[in-house]
Amino acid sequence: MFVVHAPYIFMAAWKVVHPFIDVKTRKKIVFVENKSLKSTLLEEIDESQLPEIYGGTLPLIPIQDS
Repeated sequence: MFVVHAPYIFMAAWKVVHPFIDVKTRKKIVFVENKSLKSTLLEEIDESQLPEIYGGTLPLIPIQDS
């Protein structure tokens, strides 16, 4: 799971909850910094499946237009 643009309050809550989460599960959670957003996401997600706002090529279509 990639956590993108997490607010400060979430990070504070994470520090409290983090010790109670199993190590295997914690390894699956990745907090992505803005400066490495595109490169981090592209390591696991194909560029054609990554929305444009995150550095990919997939255009987002508003749900009311689908």
